[in-house]
Amino acid sequence: MDAEEFRQLVANTAQSKESHYYYSGGLVATVVSADFAGRSCVVELTATESEISDAGCLDEGLVGTVADYWTSALITALNQGRSALTTSLTVQALKPIDPGSHKSFGTDDDTVIHETDLERGFMVLKLRVEEHHIGTGGTLDEGLVATIADNYTTYLLIAHSLALHPELMPISVSVCLSAQALAPISPGTPIDIVCRVTNADLDKPHATAVFQDSLKRTVYAVASHTKHTKDVLGYQTPAVTSKL
Repeated sequence: MDAEEFRQLVANTAQSKESHYYYSGGLVATVVSADFAGRSCVVELTATESEISDAGCLDEGLVGTVADYWTSALITALNQGRSALTTSLTVQALKPIDPGSHKSFGTDDDTVIHETDLERGFMVLKLRVEEHHIGTGGTLDEGLVATIADNYTTYLLIAHSLALHPELMPISVSVCLSAQALAPISPGTPIDIVCRVTNADLDKPHATAVFQDSLKRTVYAVASHTKHTKDVLGYQTPAVTSKL
């Protein structure tokens, strides 16, 4: 199979992929090249202002959503139409791309903040799962999991730090964001998204997000978010790491 035939196969496979969450984000990407022997493809996407974080990097939720969608399409094309279920998705933004925006990718995600305790570093979100939140494998879309975890654990880490030390401004950039869907879920299922700060050290703040059934103990997905404090907006942070 030559490069153009494989490029078209990847594009056609992606178009037939039922990723409701990817399409609900209004993302437009084009396969510009593909290599069957190299098992790779290049996808072109023009980042809009809402797809760039305050730190000036590509929003990690966007990266997770795009990576989940297009790597799945590539794997399906390479395996003659046979798809595979995602077991883990890890995202990392590496360098600035443009001035940041104050609205993160995926903020219109239908979640409702139900409970917060900023001093304890704790937040609970409510979400009634709809069809577009579910991937082709029947689990929560990993792009959705990554996006919600990125947005809300970031807010929680900043708010928790400010609640304890209002004199500090712990602006940070993501070091690693991982998402993992664990169990099938049906449309209409009410879930709680429990976000917790697990490490409030200003050098490497970390939080988790657990996507669990509101009525029983089933856990549908988990996410882990590690950040690094950096003076990206002109604030001065102490040279010595502060323990919160």
